[in-house]
Amino acid sequence: MILKSLKFENFRNLAPTTIELSENISLFTGENAQGKTNVLESVFYLSTLRPIRPGHDRELIRFGAESALIEAVGTANGREHTIRIVLSANGRRRISVNGVAVKKISDYSGSVKSVLFCPEDLQIVKDAPSLRRRTVDLALCQLRERYRTALSEYNSLLKQKNTVLREKDHSLYGMLSVYGAGLANAGAVVVSLRKKYCDALSAQARIVAEELSSGRDSLSIEYRPPSGVDPDASSTDIAAALAEGISSHLSREKEAGTTLYGPHRDDLDILINGRSARTYASQGQARTAVLSMKLAEREIFLKNTGEYPILLLDDVLSELDASRREYVLNRINSGQVIITSCTDDIVGEGRRFTLAKGEINVSSSGQ
Repeated sequence: MILKSLKFENFRNLAPTTIELSENISLFTGENAQGKTNVLESVFYLSTLRPIRPGHDRELIRFGAESALIEAVGTANGREHTIRIVLSANGRRRISVNGVAVKKISDYSGSVKSVLFCPEDLQIVKDAPSLRRRTVDLALCQLRERYRTALSEYNSLLKQKNTVLREKDHSLYGMLSVYGAGLANAGAVVVSLRKKYCDALSAQARIVAEELSSGRDSLSIEYRPPSGVDPDASSTDIAAALAEGISSHLSREKEAGTTLYGPHRDDLDILINGRSARTYASQGQARTAVLSMKLAEREIFLKNTGEYPILLLDDVLSELDASRREYVLNRINSGQVIITSCTDDIVGEGRRFTLAKGEINVSSSGQ
């Protein structure tokens, strides 16, 4: 979907307004902490139904307000669509598409697709495995409804199991085998699709990284599933291996009060020139690796859906040297792109906006 306009009411610090976007590049400039990232977050939320940083929806509502609105008008398959999301301080969320209420997330999933690259993404290389898993999950939940459903089921069962383990209520221990069977079946889908996605991501990211580094850096990404699991096996065999692992860890989990085994503990190995990027990568190499992964993600979306996702670049181009910035700009001449920056010399043609204290003003326009 190409977004034509965005409307905000009480969303973060953004003043109530409606803005018209370029179908190519829209650039938002201004000083730090003026609301530029909040514009990107509105599109990210339309895609994922999650904030950019892990947290609660109520944190997206302007302080003191009871609700917030994001409304987007876009085109897909030659038709115009209006998406309306209302967030309430009580935690409730109402979604409608073309005036029709969305009752199941599966009926909405995939309406808007995006890829985000922000400065915090540099932590993907060297920080906790949860960040790398989240990166994969955000992409796959947009690309595969089956994955989103399985991951949601897995996380729900995991929460229930952990509650029993944490409270150490022996009267409920009989439920642990039920949770284990469900976790194995849902986890098998998660593991299988994660492996396929990581293989595609590695192949595409390798090409981008070699071009970005002028052949100096070779990038690869290897998926690390739970021990004893072959992620290339059939879903039945993966589920059986997970069930065995879950059973073998149960006594230790009862002592620890939490689930110690399963795809919620998966990781990715990011390798540069065959060495662990987490241990050996320089800051420049880490930036190249993450940027390569994000541009590769964009290509995977194109191959799977036939169109580019909306690319969201949050104040990252200014951190690149001239050659890398030129490379990125050459790669984003197709599809819709929304960029934030403290300076306005990033791009040429497009629609430009300035932000100050949440107020958005059009500074120039054009395609």
